[in-house]
Amino acid sequence: MSLMSSCCLSFTSYHRFDTREVKVGNIGIGGKNPIRIQTMTNTPTSDIDSTVSQIRRIYEAGGELVRLAVTSEVDMEAVKQIKKIIRLDDISIPLIADIHFNPSLAIAVAPYVEKVRINPGNYVNRSKSAKEKIYTPEEEEEEKEQIHQRLKPLLQKCKENGTCVRIGINFASLSWRMVNKYGNTPKAMVASAIEFLEICRLEHFNQVIISLKASDIHTTLYANRLFVQEMSERDWNYPIHVGVTEAGLDMEGRIKSTIGIGSLLCDGIGNTIRVSLTESPEKEIPVAQEIVKQVTKYHSCKSTAHEWKHNPFEFHKRKTKSFNNLIGGSVPVPFIVQTSVQPTTETWKTIYQYTSFDNPLNGKVYGIKAHLTESPFDIRKKVYDAIDTGKPVFLEMNMKYFRGNVLVPFSLITGNLFAEGLLDGIVLICHSYQYQSCLTLLKTMLQITGVRRTMNEYVSCPSCSRTQFDIETIAREIKEATACFTGLKIAVMGCIVNGPGEMQDADYGYIGAEQQKVTLYKKGVPVMNNIPQDDAIQTLVSLIKKDYE
Repeated sequence: MSLMSSCCLSFTSYHRFDTREVKVGNIGIGGKNPIRIQTMTNTPTSDIDSTVSQIRRIYEAGGELVRLAVTSEVDMEAVKQIKKIIRLDDISIPLIADIHFNPSLAIAVAPYVEKVRINPGNYVNRSKSAKEKIYTPEEEEEEKEQIHQRLKPLLQKCKENGTCVRIGINFASLSWRMVNKYGNTPKAMVASAIEFLEICRLEHFNQVIISLKASDIHTTLYANRLFVQEMSERDWNYPIHVGVTEAGLDMEGRIKSTIGIGSLLCDGIGNTIRVSLTESPEKEIPVAQEIVKQVTKYHSCKSTAHEWKHNPFEFHKRKTKSFNNLIGGSVPVPFIVQTSVQPTTETWKTIYQYTSFDNPLNGKVYGIKAHLTESPFDIRKKVYDAIDTGKPVFLEMNMKYFRGNVLVPFSLITGNLFAEGLLDGIVLICHSYQYQSCLTLLKTMLQITGVRRTMNEYVSCPSCSRTQFDIETIAREIKEATACFTGLKIAVMGCIVNGPGEMQDADYGYIGAEQQKVTLYKKGVPVMNNIPQDDAIQTLVSLIKKDYE
C-alpha cells in the first residue's frame, strides 16, 4: 500500500504536502508559512473581561490564532467588544468564531471575525428518522442541494468581508447519510469534507481550511491521510488544521496529542495545529510548540521514497513468528525498563541472547538501538530495514543521556511506530531515578496506541463556553474515583456537541446537561439521565462496580 506519489509524502523523510496559502487576518496558513499554533478559550464568551484576559495569556504564550464559542447573539455582541479591546492593546491575534447547531449565527458573526469554523453535521439531517434511512441516488442529490443552499449565504458573506472558513469534520457528528453509506469510518469523514469543498468550489470560494478530527489517534491518522490522497487525485491543495479532539489531561493528553499530531506532521500533513487538553488553553501552547519543533528541525527535503511498506490507511499489526512465546506473533507487547545497559531481567536476557544489533541476518530477533536525540525519520528507516527480515522487532531506547523533557520526543518516535503496528516490543534504558517516570510514560504510550492495556484511558474535552461544569476538576475527580478499576475507557464531556459521538467506543461516559445535570452513558448508550451533578460521580462509580461484580 502506498500513498500517491504526487502527494510528496514519505514515511522515512520529511517533506510537507504543498498547499495554497489562506489568509486568516494577518496570519498566512499553508503555502510557505510555518505551521501555525492555535487554541480555544474556555471562558464564557459573554464574559468579556475573563475572555479578554485569557486571550492575552494565550497571546503571550505564543498562540497565533484563538477560537471562541459563539452560541447566541449575546456571544456575537461580546465578540465585537472583545475584538475592539484586544486591538486597542495591540494584540493582533485573529479571532475565530466556533459555531454549532446554528448556521444563521455563522452568517451573522462572519463580518466581525477573521475566520468562522462550521461543523458539517449542522447542515445535514441528524434526526432519528434519518438514522436508519437508506438514501436513493435522487435523495442523496436532493440533500446535497439542500446543504448547498444553506451554506451559500455564509460563503457569500465571508467573500464580502474577507473572512476565512474552516470546515471542521468531527468523527462524532457526521451525517447519517455518510455513516449509512461508509460506516462510522475515516472514509465517511473524507467524503463529508469532499462534499463541502465541492460546494465551496461551485461558489468560487477558496479561503477554506479543512480539519478531520477524532479522539482516537488511528481514526485521525487515517482520515487525514485519505483526505490528502483524495486531494492529490483531484489536484486540490487546501490547508489542513490538525488535532486530536478530547485528548484529556496531563501526561495522557500530551502523549495522545503528540502521537496523533506529530505523526501527521512527520507525514508532511498539517498547516496549523491545536493541542486539545482538559486544562487552561494557554497550557496547550508549549506542547504544540514542542511538537512542531521536534518535527520541523529535520528540514524539508526532496524525496522519491514514497512507497510505504505498511498500510497507511488501516491498522494491521505486522505479522511475525513468535519467539519463545516472549515476542512476536500474537504475544502482547513486552515492555521493560532498565537502569543498566546490560540485560538484567530474564525476559530481556533471553531476547537479547538471540538478537543481533549489527547483522540483521543473524539472530532470531531484530533489535534496534536508538536514542531520543536521533531523527524519527532515521529510526523509521531502521525499522523499515528490520521488517523486511520477517523477524520480531524491538526497540532499545536509551534515555540516559537525553537532556530536557522526554515526553514529546519519546511519544513522537515510539508512539508512532506502535500506532503503525511495526514493533513487537520495547526496552527503555534509564537512570535509576528515572525508573518510575519512564515506566509510567511507557505504559501510557502503549495504552494510547492500543497495543497493551494496563490502565484506564480517559477521554475528556478541552472545555469551552458551552461546557456545563468545571470539566478539568470533574475529570480529575473521576480519574481518582475510578483508579481502582483497570482496562476501562471513560469519557468525560462538557456538553452534547461532540460528547455522544466521541464516546461511542468508551465503556462509560459522563456528559454535562442543562441546569447542573449529568447524563451517564454505557457503551455509547445513555443509561441514566438528569442526575444532579453533586451525585453523578458516585453514581458512575456505582454503575461500574455493579458491572464488575
